[in-house]
Amino acid sequence: MFGYSITPITVLPEINVQDDQHSFSPELVEAVDKLWAKASASNRELHDGRVFAVESVDVDLIVGSWLPYRFFYASNKDAALAPRLPIFPLAVTGICHTVDYKILLGRRNLYSTQSPGDWDILPAGSVDLSIEGSTSPDVATQLMSEMREEVGNVEIESVTLQYFARQPNSGPVDLVYLIKLASNDTEVTLSYSDEHTELLFFDLRDSFPDGLAKSAAAILEMVRATNDSNQIV
Repeated sequence: MFGYSITPITVLPEINVQDDQHSFSPELVEAVDKLWAKASASNRELHDGRVFAVESVDVDLIVGSWLPYRFFYASNKDAALAPRLPIFPLAVTGICHTVDYKILLGRRNLYSTQSPGDWDILPAGSVDLSIEGSTSPDVATQLMSEMREEVGNVEIESVTLQYFARQPNSGPVDLVYLIKLASNDTEVTLSYSDEHTELLFFDLRDSFPDGLAKSAAAILEMVRATNDSNQIV
């Protein structure tokens, strides 16, 4: 679907952290650093934290190491550098929906490093070392951190691991969760983060809105296509 491989799962894969195996030439590191310096000078929200870069993956085991975010940023933003930076960050994504079966979408701001200006499901974010004291990826904590940041302190009824999603040869490796809110769309009070300029509740039975990110469209098509869609539609 839309070039994405999406597999239903119910058990979180084991995550194995290894020492960084990446070996970049000095010339490549210099090119990445120059690109990052220019980008961060114009966008003060950029942060060169350490993200979990996946090296091998299946539905039972994810193996990877911690790598500065600027390397993924460069691979995503510079087509000439991308073939030399095969980096696949581990990410968490939520399909956040209400008890009256509406899915929350947010329009990414124009400065976003992923799908700027597009509608997307939320919350979403790379798994990083922002969790204090953590040396291993903490997927559940990361998901709830993204939820508070992008959606606010809303009451949640349930959180269920649903899919394993990736685009072959590029982009993040996503662990996708259904997040059921405890209220309907008229009762939920949302907090806007600076990552999104608009929020809306979308009925999955309707046509996708114009400008929906390809990754979100692929995941929502899978929800429509599987029996699990009965949980939302």
